[in-house]
Amino acid sequence: MKKFTCSCLVAGSGIAGLRAAKDLAVKGVDTILITDGVLCGGASFYPLTGGLGSQMYDSEEDKEVFFNEVIETGATMADPDLTRLLIEETPKGAGDLPEIGLHPRKQYSDRPACFAKRERKLLSWGDWDKCREETREIFSKEETLRIMEHCDFVRIIVRDGAVAGAVICDEDDELAYIETPAVILCLGGFCGLYKHSLNTNETTGTGHSIALDAGASLVNMEFMQFIPGFTKPVYKLLFSETTLRRACSVKDADGNDALNEILPPDVSFRKCLDDRAMHGPFTTEDKSFWFDAAIMRDAGEKRRECGFEITFEKEIADDSNGFIRMAREMYAKYGIDLSKDKIWLAPFAHCSNGGVKIDGNGFTGVPGLYAAGEQAGGVHGADRHGGMATSAAFVFGRRAAKAASEYVSDKKPACVNEEEIVNDLKKWLSDGVSESELSPEYVMERIGTLLWYEGNCIRTGENLKAALSEIKGMKEGFQVNIESDDLKKELRAFHAIRTAEALIEAMLMRKESRGPHFREDYPVRNREYDYKRVYISENDGSLKLDLR
Repeated sequence: MKKFTCSCLVAGSGIAGLRAAKDLAVKGVDTILITDGVLCGGASFYPLTGGLGSQMYDSEEDKEVFFNEVIETGATMADPDLTRLLIEETPKGAGDLPEIGLHPRKQYSDRPACFAKRERKLLSWGDWDKCREETREIFSKEETLRIMEHCDFVRIIVRDGAVAGAVICDEDDELAYIETPAVILCLGGFCGLYKHSLNTNETTGTGHSIALDAGASLVNMEFMQFIPGFTKPVYKLLFSETTLRRACSVKDADGNDALNEILPPDVSFRKCLDDRAMHGPFTTEDKSFWFDAAIMRDAGEKRRECGFEITFEKEIADDSNGFIRMAREMYAKYGIDLSKDKIWLAPFAHCSNGGVKIDGNGFTGVPGLYAAGEQAGGVHGADRHGGMATSAAFVFGRRAAKAASEYVSDKKPACVNEEEIVNDLKKWLSDGVSESELSPEYVMERIGTLLWYEGNCIRTGENLKAALSEIKGMKEGFQVNIESDDLKKELRAFHAIRTAEALIEAMLMRKESRGPHFREDYPVRNREYDYKRVYISENDGSLKLDLR
């Protein structure tokens, strides 16, 4: 294999990876940043959205109020210590974003951010092409930073309980070894596993599979965000939920009224949509629940994925609300006029609230291994406030970089024999399968379909168990040939199977409904589950789940 050496390897070039790599380079740490696409990727730079934002407290008096709100939104599932760090360090972190090519501006929204009880300072940024150009120029001046694009992460090499290096598949589709004592995983979430997701194609949970194999744990995996996205006229375009304040009809694909048939007597059409207009993600915590539930029940019963047709009042063309105004401007770029055009919506997988368990320094419990951004878990609870995911990316990207730089100051990676690495890798990737029965294309398509139908807003134990059984069957019938011409495709499918298995296991273990996790067979929140999180670890290739 080709061989590279560095003091710290950063995997991923979203906001968390950029922040970590920049801070390491400034400290003079010899750093390699790998990304499976081009610089500035992943969900942080999803092209079919107008921008990202960061919410923060308005004053010292508001800081504690904000903290309590976020904890309440997390429904006892957020780590209070991580939440305090996030709230405390967001203002400075947002102010330092120009150092990595992002330029926030104050946003006036005329509405609290998702799940917030009051409107607070909200910064936003966008124009992804300009961001990429500036970031590339900034990073090109860092002498101790090397950027390797179109490289897929394969495995972390652990020796004597600590990170010794990493195997990647480089831009030439060849395996390469990076000798390093520290790795910061910023590979994003797993929502790209879903057939319909508001993510780029690379966010398929590869980092979660890699972290489990290295000895780290996952937490809160069952809590993830589903946000309405366009199925037509522009597929995968992000929908602005605030516009539902002006929606006047919701119909299914047969032309029937889609909500009144399902709404309980105490929930009116207007109440359902007005609650839904207050937050992008699906939740079980208010009357908006019925909007997404109706779509997914229709999808499950009739096996169709088009969602519902929404018609708006003509007055939406003049609505002065900040979110609605920005939505009109964004949709106009795609030739959509909400005052005249009908649109179709369905719940798209958007963001994971759980991930690799970390402490306040991004440390995973494996010496030399850190995680940040959407890949990290514990920072957020069941539901999370709007703007907090991006804040967590730059706050914990920075904290992980600081901890890693201190760790590597007196560390050298353990010496590992290349033949040993290759033999172990072959064994891991084949896992006793003599010949692969499945193509990587089939694996990714099938996992995407199973998750979208069975792991979406409506979940049942019976359907989840059936999906899990099928995914375990894929695990037994799929192997990676490291000499394959489609090596990257095979590697992604391998990791996708492993992460999908962990995801569904977590959904099954939580036998209640809380935040965005809804079990039709356990439709209410169970107070006995308060403060109890689902942790997932791996031992000899088998998953171990613990509710504590």
